[in-house]
Amino acid sequence: TITGNSSAQVIDTFSVSTYRSAKYYIQISDATADRYTIIDANVTHNGTNAFVSTFGAATNGDGDGSTIYDSIDLSADINGGNVRLLGTVNNTNNQVIKLVKRVIKV
Repeated sequence: TITGNSSAQVIDTFSVSTYRSAKYYIQISDATADRYTIIDANVTHNGTNAFVSTFGAATNGDGDGSTIYDSIDLSADINGGNVRLLGTVNNTNNQVIKLVKRVIKV
């Protein structure tokens, strides 16, 4: 669970020296607002910087499935020898994160 505030919070990490990239399937649940999303995210790094791309979201949107509801802004960085997948909640509700990760070695 990541809390609803304005700071980036760590969702997951992987070793810079062991893995080059990771693919995530991320489920985000905002039960307070009755919003649920699944999204794909790819993360890679060059040893100095980390990069993230998101796509393929499915969500119940505004309650009718007509729009994408982005409750979390995803980013990535490198800290202490690890790539970190970060999430910043863009509302005041807690978000429950469940994910599947597949990593690719350097």
